[in-house]
Amino acid sequence: MLEREASSSSNDKKLKVLLKEYEALRTEVITRLQMQTQLTTVTSLLIGVVIGAIPFLISIGTQKQLINISPLILVTFLLLISALFISLVWVILEQDAEMAYISRYLIKVIRKRALELIEGITISEEPIFAWEFYRFKELFEQKIPDKWGTKLFKSQPMEQALSVSRYVLTGIPIPFAMGAAVTIYITNPNYPRFSLDFFNVFNWVFFILNLSFFLAAIINGFRIYFLYQSGTKEDKIIVKWER
Repeated sequence: MLEREASSSSNDKKLKVLLKEYEALRTEVITRLQMQTQLTTVTSLLIGVVIGAIPFLISIGTQKQLINISPLILVTFLLLISALFISLVWVILEQDAEMAYISRYLIKVIRKRALELIEGITISEEPIFAWEFYRFKELFEQKIPDKWGTKLFKSQPMEQALSVSRYVLTGIPIPFAMGAAVTIYITNPNYPRFSLDFFNVFNWVFFILNLSFFLAAIINGFRIYFLYQSGTKEDKIIVKWER
């Protein structure tokens, strides 16, 4: 009897430690989500500034007496814009990667340990610390509704598109800025293409770096996607949400 009470007391203490760790990790996830929201807001403001500057640049092109911008400097400016948005994409990727690791830890360590202390097993249908499973179900295992009116808005592609919308918002300016820089380089007769001028060499190196980091960001985006997917799929656990 005393051994059972001692064991129960020990389990309660372990559960309290697990609960505190779970709460700390969930708080970290919320903090990272808030940071992503702030970065998305900054991205929206930057896009607004760039769009607002377009009419001014057009007026400069039609009224050359206002100011004369060298195509070399303009290409540098466009590459700086693309580098800025690439940096924002990487910061968002870093936040998502950390949240994916936290999700895997909650499922593979904390949930299993809690189930072991509560039920004596590591796999159960009980919805204990099961938020990650619910989110996984909504993103990757959701059944398409029968009604045609809700097929589009409640389908997996819509849920997944919503979850990556911040990447679309942040990433759209990158190919446009780099494409504009390439267009100016190819079509503008005043651009010193074969010059060893510092800005010309700098633009070449900067363009290669931007393109490399942009492609690496896309690859990492897919890596994080499969990291989220494998976090719950590997365990093949069915959680009962309704009693």
